[in-house]
Amino acid sequence: MERRTGRVVGAILLVLLALGGLFWLERGRKAAPPPPRPVAAVAVEIMPVTRTDLSDVRVFSGSLEASAAFDVAAKIGGQVKEVTVQIGDTVRRDQVVARLDDDEYVQQREQARAELAVAQATVDEAESAMRLAEAEHARLQELHRQGIAAAAELERARADYAAAQARLKLAQAQVAQRQAALRAAEVRLGYTLVRANWSGGSEQRLVAQRFVDPGATLAANTPVVSVLDLDPVIVVVYVGEHDYVRLRPGQRATVTAAAYGSRRFPAEVVRLAPRLEADTRQARVELAVANPDHLLKPGMFVEVQVELARVEGATVVPQAALTRRGDVLGVFLTDDARETVRFVPVRVGISQDGRTQILEPELSGWVVTLGQHLLRDGAAIRAVPAAVQEGVGYSE
Repeated sequence: MERRTGRVVGAILLVLLALGGLFWLERGRKAAPPPPRPVAAVAVEIMPVTRTDLSDVRVFSGSLEASAAFDVAAKIGGQVKEVTVQIGDTVRRDQVVARLDDDEYVQQREQARAELAVAQATVDEAESAMRLAEAEHARLQELHRQGIAAAAELERARADYAAAQARLKLAQAQVAQRQAALRAAEVRLGYTLVRANWSGGSEQRLVAQRFVDPGATLAANTPVVSVLDLDPVIVVVYVGEHDYVRLRPGQRATVTAAAYGSRRFPAEVVRLAPRLEADTRQARVELAVANPDHLLKPGMFVEVQVELARVEGATVVPQAALTRRGDVLGVFLTDDARETVRFVPVRVGISQDGRTQILEPELSGWVVTLGQHLLRDGAAIRAVPAAVQEGVGYSE
């Protein structure tokens, strides 16, 4: 009986051991990691790192002004007899643009001439009187020396001679006064011809506005016409402090106007305001544009492209290649076989037309331009060269 009981217990133990082995074997199978799956290559577009010349070009909006503008005014009052120009006419330096009635001023000149003639006659008379007084004084001096003439007579002759000299000086001063009056009358008469006169600049300018017509009576300093100088014409732009500190007189620029489509007009920076306006934090900058055909007119809206910097032989990547990992700006650079990539931090310079200069480090090879968000350092890629972009000039 005892022997049978022992066999049963042994059989039960063997069954339990077998079941335990099967349990641990099955558990081990479930805990084992699955075999690694093959990593799929990321499809990306790539473009080459190149070397080319780059310009840092800024575009500003502005308006045109005349390089010189002033009103031609009558210097004296009078009635307008004739206006010789119309709006848009060309005027030359010192050209007569209007005539005033000159009858009154001609009369003043003739009166001044007559008064001068009287003064000159007075001088002639005073000279004759002085010569007589001089001769009488000399005669009495000799007689007094001989003891014939009294001292009182000599003293009287000396006084007469001095008085004659004084009268001559007075008459001569009156002649000078009358000569000045005649010159003034002639100047006033000349002012009846209203002239467009200026110093410097071009010899010809344009009439922008006409203020009076024949028959009008003017006061002194009343404007007759307005005159503009349109060659060169001035472009006025307002720039912020970031661009202001990079602008210098003499920098080259190009100007485009909507009226002339894509036509470009060469320009040059000529003046920078010495301060920025407190309300806008911008400074006035003026550029000169040669305008011999007067195509550009004051008041036109224009765009100005100014080359702030230029780099020759710069290391360049497409702007699309730049990406950030955290706070670090960089590019994904392919290996020589273009099968994997690595992230390279970069320091950039100027940009132009979708291209950016790489200052550091020195790069060569190909960079990823599309698909960077799927990449990590060392990722496998399936590279497709990007299509050549117009104006960028990249090709495989």
